[in-house]
Amino acid sequence: MAFSARRESQQTVRFGCALLGIAFAAGACQRLTGPAPDSRSLAASEPASLPVPVPNTVLDQIVTVNGGLLKGLRADGLPATEGPDMDPLIQEARLYYDTIGIPSVAGQPPRTDGGAPATLAEWKQSLGFPAPLPGESRQAYRRRAGVVVYYNRTELGLGRELGCVRFIETSAAGKPQPGVACYVVNFGHGFGEAKASLQLAVHGTDPRNTVCIIFRPALGAGHEIQFYVFGPTGQRQEWAQLDTLGARPHPMVCMNCHGGDYDSQLHLAVNARFLPLDPSLVDFATDAGPDLTRAGQEESIRAMNVLATETTLTPAQSDLVSGLYAGRPQTAGQASVAGWVPEAWRVSADDHDFYDGVVKPYCVTCHLAAQMSADERTLWSYKIFQSPTAFNAASLVDYVCDEFSMPNAQPTTNGFWNTTRPVRVGTHTYPSAADAFLAHEGIDRAHCKNLAATLRCNRGPNPDHLCGDGANGVVCDRVSGRCVDHRVPPTTSASL
Repeated sequence: MAFSARRESQQTVRFGCALLGIAFAAGACQRLTGPAPDSRSLAASEPASLPVPVPNTVLDQIVTVNGGLLKGLRADGLPATEGPDMDPLIQEARLYYDTIGIPSVAGQPPRTDGGAPATLAEWKQSLGFPAPLPGESRQAYRRRAGVVVYYNRTELGLGRELGCVRFIETSAAGKPQPGVACYVVNFGHGFGEAKASLQLAVHGTDPRNTVCIIFRPALGAGHEIQFYVFGPTGQRQEWAQLDTLGARPHPMVCMNCHGGDYDSQLHLAVNARFLPLDPSLVDFATDAGPDLTRAGQEESIRAMNVLATETTLTPAQSDLVSGLYAGRPQTAGQASVAGWVPEAWRVSADDHDFYDGVVKPYCVTCHLAAQMSADERTLWSYKIFQSPTAFNAASLVDYVCDEFSMPNAQPTTNGFWNTTRPVRVGTHTYPSAADAFLAHEGIDRAHCKNLAATLRCNRGPNPDHLCGDGANGVVCDRVSGRCVDHRVPPTTSASL
């Protein structure tokens, strides 16, 4: 039945951390019982930014072949969409779009075309998203429509514009059924360019692509949540590019973080979820007026998170939304709680800080959504973040610093290991979230047996494929072994 069965045994080994925006063993891997290494002494002998691991594959939970990437590329690096070189998953995406179509929404003109809308503008119009008024400024429209603008530093490393709407679908039997739809436009000429990407999002210029999610109970139990992708010009497309490595097939790429699997017989996603937005995990513009600050957007974020609760969230996601708003998410004007962590992680300051600085930004966004396998079993990896006891009973070291299969997303891996993002746990400050995790397990980087080799991309038959390629903006510098932006000479480019 399933395109790529998410087996429990597979999930214990290969689980991802954090993608779209709306997650240890006893004995040698016990929490440190003595003084933990202090980053002040480590940082004194280390450069400001150490290289981060370059995993062999990421985003490969649903499609495992070819590193999760589409095969059959054109000269410009984009997927071939016609002819013998076209990846069969392109055709599967078209069957998927024909299957999900678009709901018939009360109050909207009926569509005459079958299948999914061909453009983002048609998708929005079909679902009743408010249109800008004549002469209305961009920010006035965003304020009226409850649209949020931010930069997701721990996920895709892109600027984003997020909007959501409720709709009423008229079923074939004439019964009204409420639904929810959201779109997020991604902005950025490169991944991880925080200031530039956020400015593009603020001004709404030069979008990369738009990813959309919809909740439709009419599609049946387990299939309520589905996805769409539209390219930079607003045309529907059969893939999405979420890192420098290239195009990945739609909708399978979405389930890497939104949970669930793909049913290739019904041509539908199964057991996928919306992702509530924790405003503490994203950055906001501070120089574009009060409307685009966190305070200026708190109410719009709360309203979007309430919409998420009207979909099939997992119990852990529902707890997240409730906790973020002190148990009152439905109360207008209720601001989110800064530094909120689940109750089980508040037993000690160390537990609180570890969850807040390591688990929350780099793991739970995706893991709390990935609850059910295709055969309706609860995944092992969904349970391990419920408490420090459950987390400490799992053995994660091999996957974090030997196999590097977690985090399972390129920008998230960069953030997790980046030593320009120190993490404080209790009285100790660590150079990175990865170092804080390793100290929690009673070890340090020296215990990661494959770390030294993985820090360099100049390995294997095609080093560029570990970083990206010319079409995707990043290549492997054979001399330094670093992934570099090919748009400028390697000697002056920023390493990733």
